[in-house]
Amino acid sequence: MAVLSRTLRRHFSDEVTAATLATILLGTNLYHYATFDSTYSHPYSFFLLAVLLELTERWYASPRKEVSVLLGVVGGLIVLTRHTNAFVLMFFPLYKVNSLGALRERLTVISHERRLVATIAVVAAIVVLPQALIYYQATGRVLVSSYGDLGFNSGSPRLIGVLFSVQKGLFFWSPVLLASCVGFVWLARSDNSTRAFVVPAVLFLIVNTYIIASWWDWQFGASFGHRGFVDTLPIFAIGMAGCFTSLRTHRRLRMLVTTVIVLAVALNLFQMLQYWNHVLPFSDTTWRQYRGVFLRWRS
Repeated sequence: MAVLSRTLRRHFSDEVTAATLATILLGTNLYHYATFDSTYSHPYSFFLLAVLLELTERWYASPRKEVSVLLGVVGGLIVLTRHTNAFVLMFFPLYKVNSLGALRERLTVISHERRLVATIAVVAAIVVLPQALIYYQATGRVLVSSYGDLGFNSGSPRLIGVLFSVQKGLFFWSPVLLASCVGFVWLARSDNSTRAFVVPAVLFLIVNTYIIASWWDWQFGASFGHRGFVDTLPIFAIGMAGCFTSLRTHRRLRMLVTTVIVLAVALNLFQMLQYWNHVLPFSDTTWRQYRGVFLRWRS
């Protein structure tokens, strides 16, 4: 949260940053996975993605060897912690790329700083190498799935279920994240400096959602909300801060959104306690089950 705060405060006011951090922590399942279910990989990936965003901005502001080494370490750890998060590394080359002209400029920068870019790649490879060697020694393959033959159904992703269903739908269980979607639209049309994040953020969120929806158990088993998206909350935070900033000149709308956000946060915290006390089902929740325990302290 401290690292994410540094990134947000560079572009947004202290008030917006504080509101964003509080909403992300208490209005989603982040707090749950930082405490009750902290043995999962997700809160650690949350930290690593927040660091990636911070280091990417620092590198483009002033390309240096020290930052390049740190980027390589973080990139390698992201891959090790959760392999599918490797796609988030697209943030580095696509940062500030929002047009063909910007893409050409980015290629020029990467070419000019090719030694530092090579440093990032080499350090990341060194970080990942020991695990790859262990995989190869044990199985004869460099990449191994602990789920065996269970894998992805890439031809029939459960996109609607993953995003909106009562089972583990992202926006059903964390409706505050809808503000992030609105914020990304506003950032794309604004001159805010965080517009630099919009293209890689949207691309990664689309790819990540498709991967999650294609997994054989798209609910990710027992979880509060959909734990597959906890890793990406630093990215959602940027959009959310954009949404809150866009409301600064709309007093009545700001009051309405604030009320809805506060109610959504309160509901999330109550349902988190329901989950902790075994009132909410751990998985395969149905509408009938959800309605039966809604706002009930005991099942």
